[in-house]
Amino acid sequence: MVDSVTYAVKAAVGVLQAIFLLLYPSFLWYTIIGISSEVVINLIISAQVDKRYPYLNQKAETLSRDEIKTIFHQVYAMFLYRACNIVGQSTDNLIISSHISVLMVGLYDNYAMIIAVLQSVLTSVLNAFTGSLGNLYATEGREKNEKVFRCLNLVNLWFIIFTSVCCLVLFQPFITLWIGEDYLFNKLVVYIIVMNYATNNMQGVTHIFKQATGLFVIGKYRPVLSVIANLVLSLIMVRSMGIGGVFLASIISRMSIAWCYDAWVIHRKGFDKSPVGFYLDCFAAILIITGLSELIQWICNLLTLSASWGGLILRGVICAVIVNLFLLIWYGRREAFGIVKAKVLRLPKE
Repeated sequence: MVDSVTYAVKAAVGVLQAIFLLLYPSFLWYTIIGISSEVVINLIISAQVDKRYPYLNQKAETLSRDEIKTIFHQVYAMFLYRACNIVGQSTDNLIISSHISVLMVGLYDNYAMIIAVLQSVLTSVLNAFTGSLGNLYATEGREKNEKVFRCLNLVNLWFIIFTSVCCLVLFQPFITLWIGEDYLFNKLVVYIIVMNYATNNMQGVTHIFKQATGLFVIGKYRPVLSVIANLVLSLIMVRSMGIGGVFLASIISRMSIAWCYDAWVIHRKGFDKSPVGFYLDCFAAILIITGLSELIQWICNLLTLSASWGGLILRGVICAVIVNLFLLIWYGRREAFGIVKAKVLRLPKE
Protein backbone atom coordinates (compact mmCIF):
# COMPACT_ATOMS: atom_id res chain seq x y z
CA MET A 1 0.00 0.00 0.00
CA VAL A 2 2.74 2.46 0.97
CA ASP A 3 4.68 1.86 -2.24
CA SER A 4 1.55 2.18 -4.40
CA VAL A 5 0.57 5.50 -2.81
CA THR A 6 4.14 6.83 -3.01
CA TYR A 7 4.59 5.93 -6.68
CA ALA A 8 1.18 7.33 -7.66
CA VAL A 9 1.70 10.64 -5.85
CA LYS A 10 5.29 11.01 -7.11
CA ALA A 11 4.12 10.43 -10.69
CA ALA A 12 1.35 13.02 -10.34
CA VAL A 13 3.75 15.49 -8.72
CA GLY A 14 6.25 15.03 -11.54
CA VAL A 15 3.59 15.91 -14.11
CA LEU A 16 2.42 18.87 -12.02
CA GLN A 17 5.96 20.20 -11.63
CA ALA A 18 6.54 19.94 -15.38
CA ILE A 19 3.32 21.89 -16.06
CA PHE A 20 4.25 24.62 -13.57
CA LEU A 21 7.74 24.94 -15.06
CA LEU A 22 6.19 25.46 -18.47
CA LEU A 23 3.52 27.95 -17.33
CA TYR A 24 5.24 29.59 -14.35
CA PRO A 25 9.04 28.99 -14.54
CA SER A 26 9.65 29.47 -10.83
CA PHE A 27 12.00 27.32 -8.74
CA LEU A 28 10.03 28.34 -5.63
CA TRP A 29 6.80 26.73 -6.86
CA TYR A 30 8.73 23.68 -8.06
CA THR A 31 10.16 23.21 -4.57
CA ILE A 32 6.82 23.85 -2.82
CA ILE A 33 5.11 21.19 -4.94
CA GLY A 34 7.90 18.71 -4.17
CA ILE A 35 7.67 19.31 -0.43
CA SER A 36 3.87 19.18 -0.51
CA SER A 37 3.99 15.73 -2.08
CA GLU A 38 5.47 14.29 1.11
CA VAL A 39 2.64 15.80 3.15
CA VAL A 40 0.04 14.38 0.75
CA ILE A 41 1.64 10.92 0.87
CA ASN A 42 1.63 10.89 4.68
CA LEU A 43 -2.01 12.07 4.86
CA ILE A 44 -3.20 9.39 2.41
CA ILE A 45 -1.29 6.64 4.20
CA SER A 46 -2.57 7.85 7.58
CA ALA A 47 -6.17 7.79 6.31
CA GLN A 48 -5.76 4.29 4.88
CA VAL A 49 -4.21 3.01 8.09
CA ASP A 50 -7.10 4.45 10.15
CA LYS A 51 -9.57 2.77 7.81
CA ARG A 52 -7.91 -0.64 7.67
CA TYR A 53 -6.66 -0.88 11.24
CA PRO A 54 -9.15 1.02 13.47
CA TYR A 55 -7.88 -0.76 16.59
CA LEU A 56 -4.73 1.37 16.40
CA ASN A 57 -6.80 4.38 17.51
CA GLN A 58 -7.89 2.69 20.70
CA LYS A 59 -6.42 3.92 23.94
CA ALA A 60 -3.21 2.04 24.63
CA GLU A 61 -1.73 1.03 27.93
CA THR A 62 1.01 3.24 29.35
CA LEU A 63 4.46 1.87 28.64
CA SER A 64 6.79 1.03 31.47
CA ARG A 65 10.03 2.94 31.97
CA ASP A 66 12.07 -0.03 30.72
CA GLU A 67 9.96 -0.29 27.54
CA ILE A 68 10.35 3.44 26.88
CA LYS A 69 14.09 3.15 27.41
CA THR A 70 14.32 0.22 24.97
CA ILE A 71 12.32 2.07 22.31
CA PHE A 72 14.45 5.18 22.75
CA HIS A 73 17.68 3.22 22.25
CA GLN A 74 16.32 1.58 19.09
CA VAL A 75 14.99 4.82 17.61
CA TYR A 76 18.25 6.61 18.47
CA ALA A 77 20.28 3.88 16.75
CA MET A 78 18.06 4.03 13.66
CA PHE A 79 18.35 7.83 13.64
CA LEU A 80 22.15 7.57 13.60
CA TYR A 81 22.04 5.15 10.68
CA ARG A 82 19.66 7.31 8.64
CA ALA A 83 21.36 10.62 9.46
CA CYS A 84 24.84 9.32 8.67
CA ASN A 85 23.57 7.79 5.44
CA ILE A 86 22.23 11.17 4.30
CA VAL A 87 25.41 12.99 5.35
CA GLY A 88 27.57 10.38 3.63
CA GLN A 89 25.68 10.75 0.35
CA SER A 90 25.95 14.54 0.46
CA THR A 91 29.62 15.00 1.30
CA ASP A 92 30.96 13.70 -2.04
CA ASN A 93 29.28 16.39 -4.14
CA LEU A 94 30.18 19.10 -1.60
CA ILE A 95 33.86 18.13 -1.67
CA ILE A 96 33.91 17.91 -5.47
CA SER A 97 32.29 21.33 -5.89
CA SER A 98 34.47 23.03 -3.27
CA HIS A 99 37.84 21.44 -4.12
CA ILE A 100 37.50 20.90 -7.88
CA SER A 101 34.58 22.71 -9.55
CA VAL A 102 30.81 22.82 -9.81
CA LEU A 103 31.22 21.84 -13.47
CA MET A 104 32.73 18.52 -12.39
CA VAL A 105 29.64 17.84 -10.27
CA GLY A 106 27.54 18.40 -13.39
CA LEU A 107 29.65 15.91 -15.35
CA TYR A 108 29.30 13.35 -12.59
CA ASP A 109 25.51 13.85 -12.48
CA ASN A 110 25.27 12.43 -16.01
CA TYR A 111 26.61 9.13 -14.66
CA ALA A 112 24.90 9.42 -11.27
CA MET A 113 21.45 9.82 -12.84
CA ILE A 114 21.63 6.35 -14.41
CA ILE A 115 23.14 4.78 -11.30
CA ALA A 116 20.38 6.34 -9.16
CA VAL A 117 17.72 4.57 -11.25
CA LEU A 118 19.44 1.20 -10.81
CA GLN A 119 19.91 1.79 -7.09
CA SER A 120 16.27 2.82 -6.70
CA VAL A 121 15.08 -0.41 -8.31
CA LEU A 122 17.31 -2.54 -6.10
CA THR A 123 16.42 -0.65 -2.92
CA SER A 124 12.68 -0.93 -3.61
CA VAL A 125 12.93 -4.69 -4.10
CA LEU A 126 14.99 -5.25 -0.96
CA ASN A 127 12.88 -2.96 1.22
CA ALA A 128 9.80 -4.98 0.29
CA PHE A 129 11.28 -7.92 2.24
CA THR A 130 12.05 -6.02 5.46
CA GLY A 131 8.69 -6.63 7.22
CA SER A 132 8.53 -10.34 6.41
CA LEU A 133 12.16 -10.81 7.47
CA GLY A 134 11.37 -9.45 10.93
CA ASN A 135 8.59 -12.01 11.30
CA LEU A 136 10.84 -14.76 9.93
CA TYR A 137 13.60 -13.93 12.43
CA ALA A 138 11.12 -14.04 15.31
CA THR A 139 9.44 -17.33 14.35
CA GLU A 140 12.12 -19.40 12.59
CA GLY A 141 15.50 -20.78 13.59
CA ARG A 142 18.91 -19.40 12.67
CA GLU A 143 19.47 -21.97 9.93
CA LYS A 144 16.30 -20.93 8.10
CA ASN A 145 17.21 -17.24 8.43
CA GLU A 146 20.70 -17.83 7.09
CA LYS A 147 19.28 -19.72 4.11
CA VAL A 148 16.97 -16.81 3.26
CA PHE A 149 19.90 -14.41 3.66
CA ARG A 150 22.01 -16.41 1.21
CA CYS A 151 19.17 -16.54 -1.34
CA LEU A 152 18.55 -12.80 -1.18
CA ASN A 153 22.27 -12.06 -1.29
CA LEU A 154 22.69 -14.20 -4.40
CA VAL A 155 19.92 -12.27 -6.18
CA ASN A 156 21.45 -9.00 -4.95
CA LEU A 157 24.95 -9.87 -6.20
CA TRP A 158 23.58 -11.10 -9.53
CA PHE A 159 21.83 -7.76 -10.09
CA ILE A 160 24.89 -5.77 -8.99
CA ILE A 161 27.30 -7.70 -11.21
CA PHE A 162 25.03 -7.49 -14.25
CA THR A 163 24.26 -3.78 -13.92
CA SER A 164 27.85 -2.87 -13.03
CA VAL A 165 29.26 -4.62 -16.10
CA CYS A 166 26.60 -2.95 -18.27
CA CYS A 167 27.57 0.45 -16.83
CA LEU A 168 31.28 -0.08 -17.47
CA VAL A 169 30.64 -1.21 -21.05
CA LEU A 170 27.83 1.17 -22.01
CA PHE A 171 28.45 4.38 -20.05
CA GLN A 172 31.01 5.95 -22.41
CA PRO A 173 29.30 5.16 -25.75
CA PHE A 174 25.89 6.16 -24.34
CA ILE A 175 27.04 9.55 -23.02
CA THR A 176 28.96 10.18 -26.26
CA LEU A 177 25.80 9.60 -28.29
CA TRP A 178 23.62 11.47 -25.81
CA ILE A 179 25.55 14.70 -25.14
CA GLY A 180 29.01 14.30 -26.71
CA GLU A 181 32.60 13.34 -25.90
CA ASP A 182 33.24 16.58 -24.00
CA TYR A 183 31.16 15.23 -21.10
CA LEU A 184 33.13 12.02 -20.56
CA PHE A 185 35.33 11.04 -17.62
CA ASN A 186 38.41 8.94 -18.23
CA LYS A 187 38.20 5.15 -17.92
CA LEU A 188 39.71 4.98 -14.41
CA VAL A 189 37.24 7.49 -12.96
CA VAL A 190 34.30 5.63 -14.54
CA TYR A 191 35.58 2.36 -13.07
CA ILE A 192 35.81 3.92 -9.59
CA ILE A 193 32.30 5.43 -9.89
CA VAL A 194 30.82 2.06 -10.84
CA MET A 195 32.72 0.28 -8.07
CA ASN A 196 31.40 2.84 -5.61
CA TYR A 197 27.87 1.87 -6.72
CA ALA A 198 28.68 -1.85 -6.55
CA THR A 199 30.34 -1.90 -3.12
CA ASN A 200 27.63 0.34 -1.67
CA ASN A 201 24.85 -2.02 -2.75
CA MET A 202 26.69 -5.16 -1.66
CA GLN A 203 25.58 -4.14 1.83
CA GLY A 204 21.92 -4.11 0.76
CA VAL A 205 20.84 -7.47 2.17
CA THR A 206 22.94 -6.93 5.30
CA HIS A 207 21.16 -3.61 5.90
CA ILE A 208 17.63 -4.97 5.62
CA PHE A 209 18.49 -7.91 7.89
CA LYS A 210 19.93 -5.54 10.49
CA GLN A 211 16.77 -3.44 10.37
CA ALA A 212 14.40 -6.42 10.45
CA THR A 213 16.17 -8.22 13.29
CA GLY A 214 16.92 -5.21 15.48
CA LEU A 215 20.67 -5.84 15.30
CA PHE A 216 21.24 -2.27 14.10
CA VAL A 217 21.41 -1.33 17.81
CA ILE A 218 24.72 -3.20 18.04
CA GLY A 219 27.52 -0.88 16.94
CA LYS A 220 25.20 2.09 16.51
CA TYR A 221 28.17 4.49 16.42
CA ARG A 222 29.77 2.64 13.54
CA PRO A 223 28.04 4.85 10.90
CA VAL A 224 29.43 7.97 12.59
CA LEU A 225 32.96 6.56 12.40
CA SER A 226 32.41 5.61 8.75
CA VAL A 227 31.23 9.13 7.81
CA ILE A 228 34.20 10.75 9.59
CA ALA A 229 36.67 8.38 7.91
CA ASN A 230 35.07 9.03 4.52
CA LEU A 231 35.27 12.81 5.00
CA VAL A 232 38.92 12.77 6.10
CA LEU A 233 40.02 10.39 3.34
CA SER A 234 38.09 12.34 0.70
CA LEU A 235 39.77 15.62 1.71
CA ILE A 236 43.18 13.93 1.49
CA MET A 237 42.66 11.95 -1.74
CA VAL A 238 40.88 14.70 -3.71
CA ARG A 239 44.16 16.65 -3.71
CA SER A 240 46.12 13.90 -5.44
CA MET A 241 43.50 12.04 -7.50
CA GLY A 242 40.78 14.59 -8.13
CA ILE A 243 37.19 13.36 -8.42
CA GLY A 244 38.30 9.72 -8.57
CA GLY A 245 39.93 10.12 -5.15
CA VAL A 246 36.64 11.25 -3.58
CA PHE A 247 34.80 8.11 -4.65
CA LEU A 248 37.78 5.86 -3.92
CA ALA A 249 37.78 7.27 -0.38
CA SER A 250 34.11 6.29 -0.07
CA ILE A 251 34.93 2.75 -1.17
CA ILE A 252 37.85 2.40 1.24
CA SER A 253 35.98 3.78 4.27
CA ARG A 254 32.90 1.70 3.48
CA MET A 255 34.73 -1.60 2.94
CA SER A 256 37.09 -1.21 5.89
CA ILE A 257 34.50 -0.13 8.47
CA ALA A 258 30.82 -0.52 7.56
CA TRP A 259 30.94 -3.51 5.24
CA CYS A 260 33.20 -5.71 7.39
CA TYR A 261 31.51 -4.90 10.70
CA ASP A 262 27.87 -5.14 9.57
CA ALA A 263 28.43 -8.51 7.92
CA TRP A 264 30.17 -9.77 11.06
CA VAL A 265 27.24 -8.67 13.27
CA ILE A 266 24.64 -10.36 11.07
CA HIS A 267 26.52 -13.64 10.79
CA ARG A 268 27.83 -13.91 14.35
CA LYS A 269 24.88 -12.46 16.27
CA GLY A 270 22.10 -13.43 13.87
CA PHE A 271 23.19 -16.78 12.42
CA ASP A 272 26.05 -17.87 14.72
CA LYS A 273 28.14 -18.48 11.61
CA SER A 274 31.38 -17.15 10.16
CA PRO A 275 31.06 -14.24 7.69
CA VAL A 276 34.06 -15.42 5.63
CA GLY A 277 31.86 -16.90 2.89
CA PHE A 278 30.04 -13.59 2.52
CA TYR A 279 33.32 -11.68 2.30
CA LEU A 280 34.66 -14.04 -0.38
CA ASP A 281 31.46 -13.73 -2.42
CA CYS A 282 31.73 -9.93 -2.44
CA PHE A 283 35.41 -9.89 -3.38
CA ALA A 284 34.68 -12.45 -6.10
CA ALA A 285 31.91 -10.17 -7.42
CA ILE A 286 34.39 -7.28 -7.73
CA LEU A 287 36.79 -9.49 -9.71
CA ILE A 288 33.96 -10.78 -11.91
CA ILE A 289 32.78 -7.24 -12.68
CA THR A 290 36.32 -6.21 -13.63
CA GLY A 291 37.07 -9.31 -15.70
CA LEU A 292 33.77 -9.50 -17.59
CA SER A 293 33.72 -5.79 -18.41
CA GLU A 294 37.24 -6.00 -19.87
CA LEU A 295 36.34 -9.16 -21.83
CA ILE A 296 33.15 -7.65 -23.27
CA GLN A 297 34.88 -4.40 -24.21
CA TRP A 298 37.59 -6.43 -25.97
CA ILE A 299 34.92 -8.38 -27.88
CA CYS A 300 33.12 -5.15 -28.85
CA ASN A 301 36.39 -3.63 -30.10
CA LEU A 302 37.12 -6.83 -32.01
CA LEU A 303 33.71 -6.61 -33.70
CA THR A 304 34.38 -2.91 -34.47
CA LEU A 305 30.86 -1.92 -33.48
CA SER A 306 29.75 1.41 -34.90
CA ALA A 307 29.36 4.48 -32.69
CA SER A 308 25.59 4.52 -33.16
CA TRP A 309 22.45 3.66 -31.22
CA GLY A 310 22.36 0.33 -33.04
CA GLY A 311 25.91 -0.39 -31.93
CA LEU A 312 24.99 0.57 -28.36
CA ILE A 313 22.03 -1.84 -28.37
CA LEU A 314 24.27 -4.62 -29.70
CA ARG A 315 26.76 -3.95 -26.89
CA GLY A 316 23.89 -4.27 -24.42
CA VAL A 317 22.82 -7.61 -25.93
CA ILE A 318 26.39 -8.92 -25.69
CA CYS A 319 26.53 -7.82 -22.04
CA ALA A 320 23.23 -9.52 -21.22
CA VAL A 321 24.22 -12.82 -22.85
CA ILE A 322 27.78 -13.12 -21.57
CA VAL A 323 27.19 -11.85 -18.01
CA ASN A 324 24.08 -13.93 -17.33
CA LEU A 325 25.57 -17.04 -18.93
CA PHE A 326 28.68 -16.68 -16.75
CA LEU A 327 26.64 -16.11 -13.58
CA LEU A 328 24.45 -19.10 -14.40
CA ILE A 329 27.60 -21.25 -14.47
CA TRP A 330 29.17 -19.50 -11.44
CA TYR A 331 26.14 -19.68 -9.12
CA GLY A 332 24.24 -22.55 -10.77
CA ARG A 333 25.46 -25.31 -8.45
CA ARG A 334 24.68 -23.47 -5.22
CA GLU A 335 21.81 -24.47 -2.97
CA ALA A 336 20.64 -20.84 -2.84
CA PHE A 337 20.36 -20.75 -6.63
CA GLY A 338 18.21 -23.89 -6.61
CA ILE A 339 15.87 -22.37 -4.02
CA VAL A 340 15.54 -19.09 -5.94
CA LYS A 341 15.01 -20.93 -9.23
CA ALA A 342 12.25 -23.10 -7.74
CA LYS A 343 10.56 -20.03 -6.25
CA VAL A 344 10.67 -18.15 -9.57
CA LEU A 345 9.24 -21.14 -11.48
CA ARG A 346 6.34 -21.35 -8.99
CA LEU A 347 5.38 -17.68 -9.37
CA PRO A 348 3.10 -18.17 -12.45
CA LYS A 349 1.16 -20.86 -10.55
CA GLU A 350 0.64 -18.80 -7.39
